[in-house]
Amino acid sequence: MELRRLRMSRKRGDAAGLCKARRAHLRPGHRLDVRGRQLGRAASLRRGTWTSPKGWCEPGSTHPGARHRYSAPSAASRRGPVATLPRAVLRYERARPMSVTAARLAAVSRAFTPETAEPDDSSVELRLDDAALIGLAGEYVRLRASQTEADPAAILAIFLAFFGNAIGRSAHYRVGQERHYANLFVLVVGDSAARKGTALTEARRPYELACEALDDPWYRERVCSGLNSGEGLLWKVRDPRGADPGEGDKRLLAVEEEFARVLGNARRDGNSLSPMLREAFDRDTLQNMVKASGGGDEKATGVHLSIVAQVTPVDLNRYLTPEHAGNGFANRFLWVFARRHGELPYPEPPAWDSLKDFADRLSEAIEYGKTAETLDHGAATRELWKAVYPRLSSVGDSMVGCITKRGPVQVHRLALIYALLDQDTTIQQHHLEAALALWRYSTATAERVFGDRLGSPDLDLLLEVLRDAYPNPVSKTEFRHHEQGPWRRSGEHFFRIAICSGFARLQRAETGGRPVESLVFIPPAMRMR
Repeated sequence: MELRRLRMSRKRGDAAGLCKARRAHLRPGHRLDVRGRQLGRAASLRRGTWTSPKGWCEPGSTHPGARHRYSAPSAASRRGPVATLPRAVLRYERARPMSVTAARLAAVSRAFTPETAEPDDSSVELRLDDAALIGLAGEYVRLRASQTEADPAAILAIFLAFFGNAIGRSAHYRVGQERHYANLFVLVVGDSAARKGTALTEARRPYELACEALDDPWYRERVCSGLNSGEGLLWKVRDPRGADPGEGDKRLLAVEEEFARVLGNARRDGNSLSPMLREAFDRDTLQNMVKASGGGDEKATGVHLSIVAQVTPVDLNRYLTPEHAGNGFANRFLWVFARRHGELPYPEPPAWDSLKDFADRLSEAIEYGKTAETLDHGAATRELWKAVYPRLSSVGDSMVGCITKRGPVQVHRLALIYALLDQDTTIQQHHLEAALALWRYSTATAERVFGDRLGSPDLDLLLEVLRDAYPNPVSKTEFRHHEQGPWRRSGEHFFRIAICSGFARLQRAETGGRPVESLVFIPPAMRMR
């Protein structure tokens, strides 16, 4: 069959932006062959919907002469692997018109589903290991898990962050000449119905009671929100200068229930929030070398900053830039995915007596943490650390790799907090095992949210094409013939990144002349770790 004429029209004034083929004349005895340029042009109309006769071709035709013969009728009938082709192309505007292979069309189509623009995360297992639920933190999570819809992993991570800030900047673990304190940056990721706010409420309640028992104003005065600029952060922990008495309590826990606003602020030109937060995670001294009122620079010493933030995947994909992932901003956060945990029409508050008893024991742990100093690894902990350290230090260059590069630091701080909650003088093996269990959950969160993304739309499209063609290779020539793709002028740059990142390997085929170079996708299970 032969497609004689394909004329497209767009129904204006309709929010759906309906596109359909008005006429499609088929000549009996000839096979259908839709040119890539025609198909790409049709798909480029926003939210287009193909409507045409069904049954044009035999499914499974993939040889070059049959390109798009399966794609077109599948899209036309809203069935098959490329049923969402027109909407899919919108996500990769540089990808149209698709004119090389049917495999590439299918690759782009699978990158977008009708319901949502979120990545398919069904292959990533997210389960918090029971090893993470030890000590006071584990006891509280188990106590509340059956009485609330909040995710236990979110409650646990927030609980640990609150404790790490409440004890201040005294207890630490040494790595060489570096000191790692108990301040954490926790980012809870989940949709708007994931009970992220409920997890925050559950985790913070014991600290309110504990601070009342200790007569510590930290919960009332040093737990706040509103990270807008580096200068504003510096003011909240500033040193005395002249007539200004400064801030005596250098503990500060920033609770940001709309982290998209923080990301938006950090993206503004001239905003110093991102570099200031990175410094506050690593150091206890912040400084802004500008002329300030009263003379001298704005400076803060002994700073002990922690962050508990919440964000939806949609806002995360919109506001988190590749620069944030690559410059160390994102990997200072402990990423925790949150889901609604069961269905409880009437969640139960904790019994007052049990909550008060728990808060009293928590206050004792806080008092101990304020006075503790250096904690070291025990003998068994050292052996375990030697075994897991190479794996923690070996990450790729994908978005997930960039976000999990600070694994050793995060695990050190988590293990320290677990030990302090137990009022132990040494970080024991079970403390490290608990920290590793939570870190595995955090890594799985990053994999679920970002998948194989490389931090660049061009690289992500390249990876999608390779994944779809697997186990077959895709030649560099095919990439370069992509009419509007980024690979015509700077293909070698993208190819090298894909190979060095471990997502693809180079394959050469002898032809009697110049060898044909192709890229072959490497599945996650086969990559070097």
